[in-house]
Amino acid sequence: MASRAPTQADERTPPALEADDVQLRFGGIRALDGLSLRVDGGICAVVGPNGAGKSTLFNCVSGLYRPQRGAVRVNGTDVLGLPPHRISALGVGRTFQNLALFPRLSVIENVLLGAYQRHADGLVACALHLRRQRRHERRLRAEAYEVLERLELADLAEHDASGLPFSVLKRVEIARALVNGPRLLLLDEPAAGLPHGQVDELGGYISAVRRDFDVAIVLVEHHMGLVMSISDRVIVLNLGRCIAAGTADEVSADPTVIEAYLGAAR
Repeated sequence: MASRAPTQADERTPPALEADDVQLRFGGIRALDGLSLRVDGGICAVVGPNGAGKSTLFNCVSGLYRPQRGAVRVNGTDVLGLPPHRISALGVGRTFQNLALFPRLSVIENVLLGAYQRHADGLVACALHLRRQRRHERRLRAEAYEVLERLELADLAEHDASGLPFSVLKRVEIARALVNGPRLLLLDEPAAGLPHGQVDELGGYISAVRRDFDVAIVLVEHHMGLVMSISDRVIVLNLGRCIAAGTADEVSADPTVIEAYLGAAR
């Protein structure tokens, strides 16, 4: 799958992701409380204390949750109410906090599951060994191999996912999200569980993905070293609202952010 050439943004280009007054309640709990934010491109980190609404936001964008109020737009298209497969077809890729790979499948087979999301008949047709689908299957495998090469995983393509290092599996999941050709990539705590040295390595891969695939990346992350090193913009959530947005240096010095993380001085 050839990467897209970088494009020059202008005033007519819709945001990669926009949330407008989004409210989501679970019983009496407001998980998102009138959340509004905008991501135009690059690498944007969404940070905040536990329970701030970060993963809830991702679940709304990808169709797993449906808010009671507001709008969520991806590249100008309102996605609220659409099923996850429709949102994926609009160009949204996602990874999860907990790895969602199949250990008994090979790396290439796990990645191909992402490609099949783009072609609704892929799994059924290939299972029936329809002749007209064989060329289609070869093309999908070629695209998957290209993504694996970009993430330095091609040598492991036929290896079962079981037994591979955790850091490698993190990249496999990113590859699966990328093979669907997304314009917006949501990474949910990609550094969770990695030692410091491997976090730095992962940051290099994420920056390369942004450059090589020309995809807008939004990552939820608690590892502030990673956030500070690769993010073009940082959005801070607390109690379901956006309390700050700007560069990493700007938000880290914001008194409202400091209070949200550390509590008010007494």
